[in-house]
Order: sequence, then C-alpha cells, then structure tokens
Amino acid sequence: MFIGHYGPAVFDVLRSGKVKLWHAFLAVQAMDIVFCILALFGLEGAASLVDGNLVFDIPWSHSFVGAIFIAFIAASIYRLSYRGERGSMRGFWIIAALAFSHWVLDLLVHRPDLPFYPGSTFMMGFGLWDYAWASYIVEVLLLGTAIAWWLAKTTGPRWTTVAAWLFVTVLCVLQFFSITKTTLDQQAGTLDLAALPSGVPFAVSGLIFFVGAAALIGWLEGKRAIADRP
Repeated sequence: MFIGHYGPAVFDVLRSGKVKLWHAFLAVQAMDIVFCILALFGLEGAASLVDGNLVFDIPWSHSFVGAIFIAFIAASIYRLSYRGERGSMRGFWIIAALAFSHWVLDLLVHRPDLPFYPGSTFMMGFGLWDYAWASYIVEVLLLGTAIAWWLAKTTGPRWTTVAAWLFVTVLCVLQFFSITKTTLDQQAGTLDLAALPSGVPFAVSGLIFFVGAAALIGWLEGKRAIADRP
C-alpha cells in the first residue's frame, strides 16, 4: 500500500488530538522510510517475479517482527522529542499504532512477501494488488475520505482546501503509475523488471517524497485550525 497509509494518520490525529498531522504522516511511513535507508545500501528492494507475481525482497523493514521494532523506535523518538510535555506518553502509543498500521494495511495488498521475521520462509500477504483497479479504489478512498474529513473538521483560507485536494490528486497519480500500472503491465505480460526504479536513486527519491509529504501537510496544518464544536 502507498497513499492509503495516510488515511489512518488523518483519522487518528483528529480523533485523539494528541499528535501533529505531520508527525502522523511520518509515522505511518516509518516502515517505508527504513526500507529506503536499507535500499541505499542494497540490503532490500530487489523485485522478482514468483509464479508470475511481482514480489519484493523486504525481510527487515516489512517483517512482522521488524514492524513491531520500527513502531517502537518511531514512538520512542516521538517520546524523547516531547519528553515532559503533557500527553507525550499517549502520543507514544498513538505513534506506535500508526507506524504498525503500515504493516496491517500492507498485509491486505501485498503478495506473499511479508516474512514473519527476517529470514523466515513463512510469507504473508493477501494479494489485493492482484486486483489492480479494486486496490487502487481502496487506496484513493482511504486517502480521499480522510482528507475530506480533515477539511470538514478544520477551518482555514480557501486556498488551503484547494492545495489539499491538489495534493490528493498528485498522490493519486503517483499511486497509479507506481503500483496500479505496474500490476496491469505484469498481468499483460509486458512488465520489464529492469525498468523498475531501484537502487540509490529510488531510495533517495522515496526519502525525499516521505519527508516532503510530511512537510507539506505540516505547512497546511499550520494554516488551518480545528473547527469549534457546537
């Protein structure tokens, strides 16, 4: 999953009110951030076709045990950064839950390439990505409904609403070309594995994207305020 991960970030932040939205944006992508760092050193990221299905070598960042560890580290960084502030312990658990939500959602969409622990031969994944358009719609709905709810529950200049929906549109386009089209090409037998992004440029672009998305939503968040409740 890609853009759908941001859905829980928005819903949990508005419900709890304990962490900033940009914190949550980084938390839900913590596993992919670790993946990009490992890919920089060639430790993860190789793609291959297994029984005609595209799977990825992600034993550390996307294993069940690895996901728990990454969630703990992400939450600990948050806790240490806001130590002494009221609600920081609750924020710890929210960040941990958001970070682990990445693995739960990936379990739905990935083909069986999520190991129980690094080195495990037991692979998990329900393969919703094999239904390219269905998975695309699910991800767009997760993101779109979350942003719509955030805009409904906050107030700010009209341009921030336009900017938020432009952001959603860009993410939807990226989702299509990075995942949906890849699956469609695979199913049509026209996928060229050598043409898929990989290595250092792919890892660096991923890190820039995740940080940039968090920075952008944090900037918009600063321009809007929670609407007064009646």
